[in-house]
Amino acid sequence: MTRVLLVPGRSPAGPAHWMSLWAAAHPEYTWVRRRTTPDTDLDARVAALDAALAADPEPAVLVATSLGCLTVARWVATHTVGHLNTASGHGPWPAGERLLADLLAHA
Repeated sequence: MTRVLLVPGRSPAGPAHWMSLWAAAHPEYTWVRRRTTPDTDLDARVAALDAALAADPEPAVLVATSLGCLTVARWVATHTVGHLNTASGHGPWPAGERLLADLLAHA
């Protein structure tokens, strides 16, 4: 099964925040470095993400918000976790186009 890792933003997600609601509805999702105070230490955030990814060999889907997006981008810039490009054997990405179309339809 693919893991879902929640990479929170700078400020703690309150109980009504969409990420907290997702976590409550899906106890199998895992928080990465969830804090109760604002958290802007990017190096520590990236290290926590790296540890969470290394803790289990199962593939993971990263769900990030706010500074969590920068955390993921920094982690990707310093690691080699695969890439959807022609060098890795990927051509057209119809599933990605469907995801984009679905997002645009709900925007």
